[in-house]
Amino acid sequence: MACYVWLPLTLTLSPFALKKRDGERELEGQTRMIVIERNGKTTIITGWQAWLLGAAAFAVTTIVLAFVFFVLLGVAITVGAVLLIVVPVVVGIALLASLFQRPPGR
Repeated sequence: MACYVWLPLTLTLSPFALKKRDGERELEGQTRMIVIERNGKTTIITGWQAWLLGAAAFAVTTIVLAFVFFVLLGVAITVGAVLLIVVPVVVGIALLASLFQRPPGR
């Protein structure tokens, strides 16, 4: 039995930090900010935590892409090696089979 959890998540990267003033938000200046909206609740991450989270996201993305690259490279090398062995064998078998065929018209 499988259990699925659905959490709608919106992640926004913004170069501007928000400053609260009388219940309203206005632009404060150019600061790294991450806005996460989940289940109607908004979480704003700014400052060094935003930089740390951004660097971690970049590192994870780089690691995942490197893993995918090396898997695809391994598949390509494996397929190439198999073809380098199988194609000459198939050609050799075809040549041997052609030697043992009866000539046409007999």
